[in-house]
Amino acid sequence: MKFSQAILPIFMLGAVASPVPVKVEGLHGDSSMSRRAEANALHGDTAMARRAEAAALHGDTAMARRAEENALHGDTAMARRAEENALHGDTAMARRAEANALHGDTAMSRRAEAAALHGDTAMARRADANALHGDSSMSRRAEAAALHGDSSMSRRAETAVHGDSSMSRRAEENALHGDTAMARRAEANALHGDSSMSRRAETNVHGDSSMSRRAEANALHGDTAMARRADANALHGDTAMARRAETNLHGDSSMSRRAETNVHGDSAMS
Repeated sequence: MKFSQAILPIFMLGAVASPVPVKVEGLHGDSSMSRRAEANALHGDTAMARRAEAAALHGDTAMARRAEENALHGDTAMARRAEENALHGDTAMARRAEANALHGDTAMSRRAEAAALHGDTAMARRADANALHGDSSMSRRAEAAALHGDSSMSRRAETAVHGDSSMSRRAEENALHGDTAMARRAEANALHGDSSMSRRAETNVHGDSSMSRRAEANALHGDTAMARRADANALHGDTAMARRAETNLHGDSSMSRRAETNVHGDSAMS
């Protein structure tokens, strides 16, 4: 037997042992570790992020699955929103279930307002019956007739005593002038130029600073964010920290809530 006749069967065995590769349509670019079985429109998923989308789930990641029904848009994987009527702009920690006109509350200050409770914070819950306005969570006041300006540390029960502090009690009638921050002034008509720590209770007083609260009957103008104004007619330009819920109470701060009828000028701690 010739040598070429002996080599020919070996070449034929090699051709049988190594068949021609067969190309399968549709599988393109996947590796041995990322097998994709796509139904309709699954595009761009990796081997660890399998997506089975029904109608309009778009752009979710492997850890954030979204099942949306009507108008849930833009929520993240940790902030699921089930909105019914007009819940807009809440975060994942601030869930709002609003009935009528609760707007702008934060996650720590839930407001359930009946008629005209405006702007209370999470630590100052106000339940006003008739004319109790602006009391804080640390100074609860149940006043009968004319208790004015008391703080949580200085309880005052008097008839015609105005503007005293917790350390200096004064019951004055007519004209005390020029007292300091620890000597509160209760003057009837014209007190001018007191400092930021001396509270003024008067009728027509102008130009006090951000720490001297004004409770004026007619013209309250130009107080700052710490000087709260509660006017019956012209309430304008209060800030987010100046909450007002009263009828004729003017100039109380966020820590000095006043529940009175016609009381003017109490401070934050008195």
